[in-house]
Amino acid sequence: MMVVREAGDVVTDYAGGAWLWCLERARYVASNSRVYAGMREVLNPVAPA
Repeated sequence: MMVVREAGDVVTDYAGGAWLWCLERARYVASNSRVYAGMREVLNPVAPA
């Protein structure tokens, strides 16, 4: 995840929240900014509440 962030790309949890190094929240979205919004749309229905 750090490599993605250092490259200037986006890392969040499934709900779009800030990426925190936390084992309890182990589902993350890592993407470049061009496809991030589309990935979030696809993952939104399965995002944990």
